[in-house]
Amino acid sequence: MKLKELKTMYFQKDRKYDFLFPIGATEQHGPFLPLGTDTYITDYLIEQVSKEFPKLIILPTLEVSRSQEHSGFLELYG
Repeated sequence: MKLKELKTMYFQKDRKYDFLFPIGATEQHGPFLPLGTDTYITDYLIEQVSKEFPKLIILPTLEVSRSQEHSGFLELYG
């Protein structure tokens, strides 16, 4: 179940829930792959996991973060 598709009335005060927080990325992968490649892979895997664990609540995928290893990208391809 995706959190963003649930209604607040679904949740019960005295019940515990399991959440999954998927992490992807929006970053360069050279000139031929889309910037969202990592997130597309994560979203596919999450769909498979949610089929196996239907009561698991899936949080929205974190798509943006910061990584130094790509700092020279614009110099190469800009």
